[in-house]
Amino acid sequence: MPRSLRYLGLVPLVSSQATLNRWAPAAAASIPLVVYLPLAIRRYGWSDDFPHLYGDGTPEVIAGGARPLMALVFHLVFSLADDIDLLMPMRVAGILGIAVMAALITHLLQRWQVGPLLSTFLGSTVVLLPPFQIFAGWATVFGYPWVSVTSTVAALVWIRREPTPTINRTVAFLLMVAGLAYYPPAAMFCWAVLAVRIAILATPLPEAIRQVTRLAFLVVTAAAVAFVIAGITVSELDTEFAGRVTLITDPMAIISKVGWFLAYPLIVAARPFQISSPSGFEALVTGGPVLLLAFAGLLVRAPGHRIYRLVWVIGVFIVVGLSFVVHLVVVDNQIEYRFMAGLTAGIWMLAVISARDLFNRLDQVSRLIPILMMIALLVAASVSSYNNVRNLFVRPSQIAERHIAETLSRYSPKTHDRVVVVNDYQWWHPKPDLGIFSTRSDLSHGWVEEPLVRLLLAEGGHDAEGIEVIVTAEPDDDPRTLLIDLRPLISRL
Repeated sequence: MPRSLRYLGLVPLVSSQATLNRWAPAAAASIPLVVYLPLAIRRYGWSDDFPHLYGDGTPEVIAGGARPLMALVFHLVFSLADDIDLLMPMRVAGILGIAVMAALITHLLQRWQVGPLLSTFLGSTVVLLPPFQIFAGWATVFGYPWVSVTSTVAALVWIRREPTPTINRTVAFLLMVAGLAYYPPAAMFCWAVLAVRIAILATPLPEAIRQVTRLAFLVVTAAAVAFVIAGITVSELDTEFAGRVTLITDPMAIISKVGWFLAYPLIVAARPFQISSPSGFEALVTGGPVLLLAFAGLLVRAPGHRIYRLVWVIGVFIVVGLSFVVHLVVVDNQIEYRFMAGLTAGIWMLAVISARDLFNRLDQVSRLIPILMMIALLVAASVSSYNNVRNLFVRPSQIAERHIAETLSRYSPKTHDRVVVVNDYQWWHPKPDLGIFSTRSDLSHGWVEEPLVRLLLAEGGHDAEGIEVIVTAEPDDDPRTLLIDLRPLISRL
């Protein structure tokens, strides 16, 4: 029994190392369930949820973003939902995918000879990072964690050196095509897992290059098939591809894109559990040490000598960066956590593994210290994740819905000809956070008020289609108008 377990008094509870190994994936999977489910089962919706729920989230728009499978799934899923309460099962489905991801990471780390305690810690904390907070709190993105899981499994099957049955390789290829046809950034999570695998196993450079090449072949061929499917879908729906899927072709633009990636997304991803939008100096002092820690730890475990080791370490970072490849090959420069899951998870796992390796070189330090640190980090990350989901998604949405519902309780088709929502999008000043975490209220998005009002009218038994709903900052005083004034919410959100 390891000395560290004796310090924690776990000897009576743990009969063998095999018991720890067996229960580690389940323990990791339980963390996101405990953190996220109490919030997910509450009644609320957020942003894109409402137009999709009401039927205004058109398949043409989604397919135009080169996501034909998502368009199909949304058409099927949201057509079954007719009130806000039915968003809850979608969020639960997403959280189950997050729990599976936690268990999968833990299982893989154990297979790669990482101990059960550290595997459990990494599996449970990865899914508490900001991208997974978004996946847990937003019904619209419920499929993203499942795409990450299936693409990771597909990638690991595909890169095997040992002979693999044709049916397994075929299924792996189809899973990758499906992931890329649903949400490409989530499918690229597989690159982060491959980078961690290479790092932990200290895979020699020739074998690492072989694995990267094989996965690149899978991704490129699957992407080609997915893009053909997207093109056919776009043609059938008589629409066009969105500008955000335009590929970079100018060599200077490619160089500029790489510089932008190194200066912004990479450093932001190296700030685990932080959602603030950093200045250049803040990014340097918060993300810089994490990257240096990962770099130093990788140098310690790198195979070979001198230049060979340095090339190997740089290669591992390049593989992690490929998890962001979807937004490296298109013209838009965007930093948003929901398509940075692989990048943030990969850097976090590499940093923790590096910290473990460097700590193991300190022979005079008790092994109890890292265990206590892991417990403290897990608790802090759990509390932070819970609060972030609550403050971004749940609380503002519930406050806004209650306010609108109270006003709509006075609605009468005999008295009112229309509903006017008084709103000005300049009222909702953003918070100093990154991406959607900066959103004080989804009432600033411009597509929330009308479908929300119509959904609440329908739930109240009224004809939601037959009433005119207008959103304006300058309402009139027509007595036949029911005014829903959102200004009282400014001080509450």
